Amino acid sequence: MAIRTYAQLQTDYADNAPAGAISAADGRNFIDSVFNWVNNAVPSTSIHYAGDVSIGTNVTPSHKLHIDASSGGNAQGGGILLEDITGAGNGAPVLKLRARRSDANTGRFFGGTLLIDKYRTDAAVPTGSILGSVLFGGNHTNGTVTNIEYAAGIHGVAEGAFNSAADMPTAITFRTGIAGITGGENATEGTERMRIASGGDVTINTGGLTLTAGDLIVGGNRMSLRTVSNSLANNAAGTIGDIALGTDTNKYLYIWYGTNTPSRVQLDTW
Repeated sequence: MAIRTYAQLQTDYADNAPAGAISAADGRNFIDSVFNWVNNAVPSTSIHYAGDVSIGTNVTPSHKLHIDASSGGNAQGGGILLEDITGAGNGAPVLKLRARRSDANTGRFFGGTLLIDKYRTDAAVPTGSILGSVLFGGNHTNGTVTNIEYAAGIHGVAEGAFNSAADMPTAITFRTGIAGITGGENATEGTERMRIASGGDVTINTGGLTLTAGDLIVGGNRMSLRTVSNSLANNAAGTIGDIALGTDTNKYLYIWYGTNTPSRVQLDTW
Protein backbone atom coordinates (compact mmCIF):
# COMPACT_ATOMS: atom_id res chain seq x y z
CA MET A 1 0.00 0.00 0.00
CA ALA A 2 1.43 3.36 -1.03
CA ILE A 3 1.69 6.03 1.66
CA ARG A 4 1.49 9.65 0.59
CA THR A 5 2.94 12.39 2.79
CA TYR A 6 0.61 15.39 3.03
CA ALA A 7 2.39 17.29 5.79
CA GLN A 8 5.69 17.05 7.51
CA LEU A 9 7.22 18.57 10.61
CA GLN A 10 10.71 19.70 9.81
CA THR A 11 13.08 21.50 12.16
CA ASP A 12 15.72 22.84 9.80
CA TYR A 13 15.59 26.11 7.92
CA ALA A 14 12.35 26.90 6.09
CA ASP A 15 14.21 27.36 2.81
CA ASN A 16 15.05 23.64 2.83
CA ALA A 17 11.51 22.49 3.57
CA PRO A 18 9.61 20.48 0.93
CA ALA A 19 6.13 21.37 -0.30
CA GLY A 20 3.53 20.87 2.39
CA ALA A 21 6.01 20.92 5.25
CA ILE A 22 5.67 22.64 8.60
CA SER A 23 9.03 24.00 9.62
CA ALA A 24 10.73 26.06 12.28
CA ALA A 25 12.80 28.92 10.91
CA ASP A 26 15.56 28.12 13.40
CA GLY A 27 15.81 24.39 13.86
CA ARG A 28 18.58 24.74 16.41
CA ASN A 29 16.42 26.51 18.97
CA PHE A 30 12.63 26.40 19.28
CA ILE A 31 12.73 29.36 21.66
CA ASP A 32 12.13 32.59 19.70
CA SER A 33 11.43 30.51 16.57
CA VAL A 34 9.08 31.11 13.67
CA PHE A 35 6.89 28.23 12.51
CA ASN A 36 6.06 28.27 8.80
CA TRP A 37 3.49 26.40 6.75
CA VAL A 38 5.27 25.87 3.45
CA ASN A 39 3.79 25.71 -0.05
CA ASN A 40 6.21 24.67 -2.81
CA ALA A 41 9.18 25.56 -0.61
CA VAL A 42 7.78 29.06 0.04
CA PRO A 43 6.39 29.84 3.52
CA SER A 44 2.71 30.71 3.13
CA THR A 45 1.69 31.04 6.77
CA SER A 46 3.88 31.87 9.76
CA ILE A 47 3.39 31.92 13.53
CA HIS A 48 6.02 34.06 15.19
CA TYR A 49 7.30 33.43 18.68
CA ALA A 50 5.54 36.55 19.99
CA GLY A 51 2.20 35.14 18.82
CA ASP A 52 1.90 37.27 15.67
CA VAL A 53 0.55 35.43 12.61
CA SER A 54 1.06 36.08 8.90
CA ILE A 55 -1.12 34.36 6.28
CA GLY A 56 -0.23 34.19 2.60
CA THR A 57 3.19 35.74 3.16
CA ASN A 58 6.39 35.03 5.04
CA VAL A 59 7.04 38.65 6.00
CA THR A 60 7.26 39.51 9.68
CA PRO A 61 3.73 40.49 10.73
CA SER A 62 3.20 44.19 11.37
CA HIS A 63 0.11 43.40 13.48
CA LYS A 64 -1.20 40.47 15.46
CA LEU A 65 -2.71 39.12 12.22
CA HIS A 66 -1.18 40.07 8.86
CA ILE A 67 -2.89 38.71 5.73
CA ASP A 68 -1.64 38.95 2.16
CA ALA A 69 -5.02 39.53 0.51
CA SER A 70 -3.72 39.68 -3.08
CA SER A 71 -6.49 38.45 -5.36
CA GLY A 72 -4.38 35.93 -7.28
CA GLY A 73 -6.75 36.24 -10.23
CA ASN A 74 -9.89 35.99 -8.10
CA ALA A 75 -12.19 38.86 -9.11
CA GLN A 76 -13.52 39.14 -5.56
CA GLY A 77 -10.00 39.50 -4.20
CA GLY A 78 -8.54 37.98 -1.07
CA GLY A 79 -9.42 38.89 2.46
CA ILE A 80 -11.73 37.62 5.18
CA LEU A 81 -15.24 36.18 4.87
CA LEU A 82 -17.52 35.99 7.91
CA GLU A 83 -20.50 33.80 7.01
CA ASP A 84 -23.33 32.15 8.88
CA ILE A 85 -23.00 28.75 7.17
CA THR A 86 -26.20 27.26 8.58
CA GLY A 87 -28.34 29.99 7.07
CA ALA A 88 -31.14 29.69 9.60
CA GLY A 89 -31.74 30.12 13.29
CA ASN A 90 -28.54 32.01 14.04
CA GLY A 91 -27.78 35.71 14.23
CA ALA A 92 -25.85 37.28 11.37
CA PRO A 93 -22.05 37.56 11.71
CA VAL A 94 -20.72 40.50 13.69
CA LEU A 95 -17.32 42.16 13.46
CA LYS A 96 -16.65 43.62 16.88
CA LEU A 97 -13.84 46.00 17.78
CA ARG A 98 -13.69 46.41 21.53
CA ALA A 99 -11.43 48.92 23.27
CA ARG A 100 -11.19 47.88 26.89
CA ARG A 101 -10.04 50.64 29.21
CA SER A 102 -9.69 51.14 32.95
CA ASP A 103 -9.32 54.93 32.76
CA ALA A 104 -11.30 57.97 31.65
CA ASN A 105 -9.54 58.58 28.30
CA THR A 106 -12.14 59.81 25.79
CA GLY A 107 -10.06 60.26 22.61
CA ARG A 108 -10.45 58.37 19.34
CA PHE A 109 -7.27 56.40 19.99
CA PHE A 110 -8.87 54.81 23.06
CA GLY A 111 -11.98 53.55 21.26
CA GLY A 112 -12.45 50.75 18.74
CA THR A 113 -11.29 51.94 15.32
CA LEU A 114 -11.74 50.66 11.78
CA LEU A 115 -8.95 52.04 9.55
CA ILE A 116 -9.54 52.03 5.77
CA ASP A 117 -6.88 53.51 3.51
CA LYS A 118 -5.33 53.44 0.06
CA TYR A 119 -1.56 53.09 -0.31
CA ARG A 120 0.08 54.13 -3.58
CA THR A 121 3.67 52.88 -3.52
CA ASP A 122 5.25 55.29 -6.05
CA ALA A 123 3.68 58.62 -5.07
CA ALA A 124 0.96 60.25 -3.01
CA VAL A 125 -2.57 59.18 -3.85
CA PRO A 126 -3.98 61.37 -6.65
CA THR A 127 -6.96 63.69 -6.47
CA GLY A 128 -10.24 61.87 -6.97
CA SER A 129 -9.01 58.56 -5.54
CA ILE A 130 -11.56 56.46 -3.68
CA LEU A 131 -9.69 55.78 -0.46
CA GLY A 132 -12.06 53.17 0.90
CA SER A 133 -15.65 51.97 0.61
CA VAL A 134 -18.47 50.29 2.47
CA LEU A 135 -20.96 48.68 0.07
CA PHE A 136 -24.48 47.39 0.71
CA GLY A 137 -26.15 44.65 -1.32
CA GLY A 138 -27.94 41.32 -1.48
CA ASN A 139 -28.77 38.47 -3.84
CA HIS A 140 -31.13 39.03 -6.76
CA THR A 141 -33.35 36.72 -8.84
CA ASN A 142 -32.97 33.55 -6.72
CA GLY A 143 -31.10 31.99 -3.84
CA THR A 144 -27.78 31.66 -5.67
CA VAL A 145 -24.82 33.16 -3.80
CA THR A 146 -23.22 34.32 -7.05
CA ASN A 147 -26.19 36.65 -7.50
CA ILE A 148 -25.08 38.83 -4.59
CA GLU A 149 -24.44 42.35 -5.90
CA TYR A 150 -24.19 45.83 -4.44
CA ALA A 151 -26.12 48.97 -5.42
CA ALA A 152 -25.36 51.47 -2.63
CA GLY A 153 -22.31 52.51 -0.68
CA ILE A 154 -20.32 55.06 1.30
CA HIS A 155 -16.90 56.20 0.03
CA GLY A 156 -13.99 58.23 1.34
CA VAL A 157 -12.60 60.32 -1.54
CA ALA A 158 -9.44 62.39 -1.94
CA GLU A 159 -10.87 65.68 -3.17
CA GLY A 160 -7.50 67.40 -3.51
CA ALA A 161 -3.76 66.75 -3.54
CA PHE A 162 -2.35 65.03 -0.46
CA ASN A 163 0.63 67.32 0.06
CA SER A 164 1.38 66.57 3.72
CA ALA A 165 -0.11 65.16 6.90
CA ALA A 166 -1.68 68.58 7.47
CA ASP A 167 -3.03 68.88 3.92
CA MET A 168 -5.11 65.82 2.99
CA PRO A 169 -8.55 67.11 1.85
CA THR A 170 -10.93 64.18 2.13
CA ALA A 171 -14.67 64.00 1.45
CA ILE A 172 -17.31 61.42 2.33
CA THR A 173 -19.77 60.49 -0.42
CA PHE A 174 -23.04 58.56 -0.25
CA ARG A 175 -24.18 56.62 -3.32
CA THR A 176 -27.49 54.91 -4.04
CA GLY A 177 -28.92 53.27 -7.12
CA ILE A 178 -30.77 50.41 -8.74
CA ALA A 179 -28.19 48.47 -10.79
CA GLY A 180 -25.82 46.29 -8.78
CA ILE A 181 -22.15 45.43 -9.14
CA THR A 182 -20.37 42.33 -7.84
CA GLY A 183 -17.88 44.34 -5.82
CA GLY A 184 -15.00 42.58 -7.51
CA GLU A 185 -14.97 44.43 -10.82
CA ASN A 186 -13.55 47.87 -11.53
CA ALA A 187 -16.89 49.64 -11.27
CA THR A 188 -18.62 52.03 -8.87
CA GLU A 189 -22.05 51.30 -7.47
CA GLY A 190 -25.01 53.64 -7.86
CA THR A 191 -24.91 57.41 -8.26
CA GLU A 192 -23.46 59.95 -5.87
CA ARG A 193 -26.39 61.51 -4.04
CA MET A 194 -24.71 63.41 -1.22
CA ARG A 195 -21.20 64.63 -0.44
CA ILE A 196 -19.72 66.04 2.74
CA ALA A 197 -16.67 67.99 1.57
CA SER A 198 -13.48 68.33 3.56
CA GLY A 199 -14.43 71.90 4.47
CA GLY A 200 -17.82 70.81 5.83
CA ASP A 201 -19.99 71.84 2.87
CA VAL A 202 -22.84 69.37 2.22
CA THR A 203 -24.13 68.83 -1.31
CA ILE A 204 -27.28 66.82 -2.00
CA ASN A 205 -27.26 66.07 -5.72
CA THR A 206 -30.75 64.68 -6.13
CA GLY A 207 -33.27 67.51 -5.87
CA GLY A 208 -30.66 70.20 -6.44
CA LEU A 209 -30.31 71.23 -2.80
CA THR A 210 -26.87 72.55 -1.80
CA LEU A 211 -26.16 73.36 1.83
CA THR A 212 -23.00 75.27 2.74
CA ALA A 213 -21.49 75.08 6.20
CA GLY A 214 -23.11 77.77 8.37
CA ASP A 215 -25.49 78.81 5.59
CA LEU A 216 -28.51 76.72 6.52
CA ILE A 217 -29.31 75.55 10.02
CA VAL A 218 -32.35 73.38 10.64
CA GLY A 219 -33.05 72.35 14.21
CA GLY A 220 -33.84 73.78 17.59
CA ASN A 221 -37.26 74.92 16.26
CA ARG A 222 -35.68 77.36 13.82
CA MET A 223 -34.29 77.65 10.30
CA SER A 224 -31.48 80.09 9.50
CA LEU A 225 -30.41 81.26 6.01
CA ARG A 226 -27.08 82.55 4.79
CA THR A 227 -26.57 86.23 5.55
CA VAL A 228 -24.69 88.97 3.69
CA SER A 229 -23.61 92.16 5.42
CA ASN A 230 -23.65 94.46 2.36
CA SER A 231 -26.07 95.08 -0.47
CA LEU A 232 -25.31 92.83 -3.44
CA ALA A 233 -24.95 93.84 -7.07
CA ASN A 234 -27.27 92.46 -9.75
CA ASN A 235 -24.52 90.07 -10.87
CA ALA A 236 -23.52 88.78 -7.42
CA ALA A 237 -22.10 85.29 -7.42
CA GLY A 238 -24.63 82.56 -6.83
CA THR A 239 -26.40 79.52 -8.30
CA ILE A 240 -30.04 79.25 -9.26
CA GLY A 241 -32.10 78.62 -6.15
CA ASP A 242 -29.68 80.27 -3.70
CA ILE A 243 -31.25 82.42 -0.98
CA ALA A 244 -29.52 84.99 1.22
CA LEU A 245 -30.67 87.54 3.76
CA GLY A 246 -29.09 90.99 3.87
CA THR A 247 -28.32 92.30 7.34
CA ASP A 248 -27.58 95.91 6.35
CA THR A 249 -30.10 98.77 6.64
CA ASN A 250 -31.78 97.88 3.30
CA LYS A 251 -32.94 94.48 4.60
CA TYR A 252 -33.01 92.78 1.21
CA LEU A 253 -33.89 89.13 0.68
CA TYR A 254 -31.95 87.79 -2.35
CA ILE A 255 -33.06 84.89 -4.51
CA TRP A 256 -30.94 83.69 -7.46
CA TYR A 257 -33.04 82.76 -10.51
CA GLY A 258 -29.95 82.03 -12.61
CA THR A 259 -26.18 81.81 -12.32
CA ASN A 260 -24.92 85.11 -10.86
CA THR A 261 -28.33 86.73 -11.44
CA PRO A 262 -30.12 87.44 -8.16
CA SER A 263 -33.42 89.15 -7.59
CA ARG A 264 -34.17 91.01 -4.40
CA VAL A 265 -37.13 92.04 -2.34
CA GLN A 266 -37.04 94.55 0.50
CA LEU A 267 -38.43 93.47 3.82
CA ASP A 268 -40.51 95.93 5.84
CA THR A 269 -40.53 96.31 9.59
CA TRP A 270 -43.18 97.20 12.12
